[in-house]
Amino acid sequence: MKLHQIAFYFTLFLCARYSQGAAIDDETEELEGYYWRHYTDHVPKDALPGGKDMKGETTYIGQALYRSILIPGQFIVGDRKLYFEWGDAERVTSDNIKILCTKHPEQFEWIRTTTEAVGNIPDKNFILGGFESDFTVYIGRVAIDNTLAIGKVIFSTHESSSVGFHTTCRQNASFVRAQEFEVLNYEPKIPPPAKMEEKAKGGAMFTSKIDAFCFGLMISVILFLTH
Repeated sequence: MKLHQIAFYFTLFLCARYSQGAAIDDETEELEGYYWRHYTDHVPKDALPGGKDMKGETTYIGQALYRSILIPGQFIVGDRKLYFEWGDAERVTSDNIKILCTKHPEQFEWIRTTTEAVGNIPDKNFILGGFESDFTVYIGRVAIDNTLAIGKVIFSTHESSSVGFHTTCRQNASFVRAQEFEVLNYEPKIPPPAKMEEKAKGGAMFTSKIDAFCFGLMISVILFLTH
């Protein structure tokens, strides 16, 4: 194969990869409702706010692996640590922390409820926050003094009536079990028509720019090789 043929086919390959990559990125953004990102010295820009600490600063929803159990808790930015409850006591870790993130925070809501009523909430889509043997673990929060503490809502897989909310009080590092709390629910909504039309126009303009770039690149290569 001659040199000009190799250059031509390589140009086609680059254009195809560029266009495909852009389409995949856009599609991924649409499909992902929420996800967990590893904490690496900085809170992700798309982290979902969850509560408030003693200083009034925003805390985030985190999770960590502790004794082979995946447990959600409150990540305090100033401490760079995750605080959570296990075994009726406060635990803390700075290792292997993940933060709940989303591109669409408007699709989340905190539903005020109680241990007796939470299982009867209609059309619920609670966020799984972790894993414990014999329990389903969701994310909750409760107001304690001047804080809004994130914790876990646990449902027993053996007894449907066995529900509890567990968190910790940062003021004295104590364990808290609340009967009234809020549970995090995910409710994806279709964007308003105007917003969808605006996004469609933006996507079309972006695609046309890619096509123009590829066409111009191919013409330049052909002209260069034929002179």
